[in-house]
Amino acid sequence: MTDEAKKSIKLPLLKIVFTCYGLFMDNFKSYAVLGSIFALIFMLINLISGQSLMCLSDSINKHIYCNNNLYYTLITNIVLWFVFCVYVRNWIQDAILKKRKFSFKNIVPNKTDLKAYGAVLVFFVSIAIAITSGYFLYIRVPNPDWRIEILYFSFVSIGFLAPIMAIQFMPYLSFIIEEKNLPSLKDMWKTISGNRVFVFISVFCSFIFNFLILSAFLRYLISMALSGGFFVVVITDFLYNMVLMLFAAIFMNYCYLQKNILFERN
Repeated sequence: MTDEAKKSIKLPLLKIVFTCYGLFMDNFKSYAVLGSIFALIFMLINLISGQSLMCLSDSINKHIYCNNNLYYTLITNIVLWFVFCVYVRNWIQDAILKKRKFSFKNIVPNKTDLKAYGAVLVFFVSIAIAITSGYFLYIRVPNPDWRIEILYFSFVSIGFLAPIMAIQFMPYLSFIIEEKNLPSLKDMWKTISGNRVFVFISVFCSFIFNFLILSAFLRYLISMALSGGFFVVVITDFLYNMVLMLFAAIFMNYCYLQKNILFERN
């Protein structure tokens, strides 16, 4: 495909957003199976490590084991994000591509999960760079020399571009999970040209929408868990993880559709 043809491809913003949910509804049965299994795995890891979301409430954490140690939290999240990669690999290969029928053997991690995990880590590093930039701006002591102030602000603010740049390469995750050959960074950059604003707006709106729903749902679950003991807490934690699996599936649908629209014509 020529560079001119690549630039002529436009992402249908509304269509791709709604199709994400349409794909999910078409494969709801697969979500019910995969989501339940991985929500259970998430719940067990959180409960064993003392990192359950229900620990956010002082009233609820009397019923379960909670550990606020920073290292436990870090290790738990490293494990959970790897499990997340195993889940989205199964979602794309089993539910969307229908390469095979579901089997518990598919839950066993493989090389594809490690590659996907590497891509996820790159994205988190980009977020860490942005957070670090924000921290340096927060702790800075204003300099009376306006030239130094502008130079410092300009240099440090470059870090905020890291996650924005990472968002442009989201189709890579779908390529990895589908076990296809990865396009070069140059080819990816040229193909995404002309759609960067649409990609950023859609991802940003989706993030805000999902964040608001998750926050509201978490508040509801905590209020429900306050009225019960350990088993109610376990159930509410499982339900929350089911919602996380839902949004993870929709996110991967987005990556899959974006990759298809931009690259399947090659």
